[in-house]
Amino acid sequence: WTPASICRVDRNTQVHAHWSSIMDGDGKRAKRILSRIKKERDAVSARLERIDLDTSKSEIDETKKIIEAIEKELTD
Repeated sequence: WTPASICRVDRNTQVHAHWSSIMDGDGKRAKRILSRIKKERDAVSARLERIDLDTSKSEIDETKKIIEAIEKELTD
């Protein structure tokens, strides 16, 4: 278990606050959750590539960048 006072997280975002509250000593639970997030990100990315609607390529790319930024925040 890691006390919140020594976690390297930005308390300004709900994602970071939630992430720090679920981390355990060996990080196994955190790794499982991150793995699920990565799988969901990959699934969303695959779906975005298959979508052929009125969504522009730039909007799809922007969505991917947001997903990647969230993942980066979670791994830092």
